[in-house]
Amino acid sequence: MVKRRILCPDLKEVLEMPIQPRKIASIAPSITETLIEMSLEGILTGVSTWCRALVAYGYSEVSSKALVSDYTTIDLEALKQQEID
Repeated sequence: MVKRRILCPDLKEVLEMPIQPRKIASIAPSITETLIEMSLEGILTGVSTWCRALVAYGYSEVSSKALVSDYTTIDLEALKQQEID
């Protein structure tokens, strides 16, 4: 898998990120909505409780995605199970 190196100032380290991810998770409804609109729901494997609210706006795709975050925390074990890139 081809990766690029990205400086992450908040973590104070360089991260290797895949150029074309195969599995991703989104914990922000706006990003989830954008991914679906870009027809990337096939690689979207995990969402947050906030994202599940998008069902009310016609984004039924999110109801079948794994929950990886609730309103206050991120479930790191759930993220690992999804094997996201």
